Amino acid sequence: MDMRNKNAFTLTELLIVMAIIGMLAGIGYAYLSNGKTYLKKDVRILYNYLSYMRIKAIQLKNRTYLEFDITNNSYSLNYDNGSILKTVNLSSKIEFGDGGHSSLSNHKVAFGSTSPPKAYFFPDGSCSPSGSIYLKEKSSNDSVYKVTVSLSGNISISHWNGSAFATD
Repeated sequence: MDMRNKNAFTLTELLIVMAIIGMLAGIGYAYLSNGKTYLKKDVRILYNYLSYMRIKAIQLKNRTYLEFDITNNSYSLNYDNGSILKTVNLSSKIEFGDGGHSSLSNHKVAFGSTSPPKAYFFPDGSCSPSGSIYLKEKSSNDSVYKVTVSLSGNISISHWNGSAFATD
């Protein structure tokens, strides 16, 4: 039997297919690693930590809070006794900032007049003061998300749609 008549792939054909798959994977990685992907991820993480600290305040029957370090693009989760549960750094492509799109132009984190800004959660689930956290891509003023915490403790996410903040 002649070996050339078998239905099989040659080494060259396999290498070409593997090279094409590698190029597609590289393109996919470049697409997934853009700033918008990091921005959405950081917004979801912030939303989850706000929700977590609200639940912790209810469970512990004691105040909890998030403290925002705008200079270092980070925030910490804190218990009322001052102990830090966790510090979270934003992705390297993301920063606090509204991109100049809010009525509070150039605000990054707005929770009353506390310095540094703090979002306090109470045992009844409420938050005081209410406020907003703006996250944006460092390279763009158009990719902006706003995470808002109401006095009742409700947390919402909205994004800049080109003319206003729209709820997700």
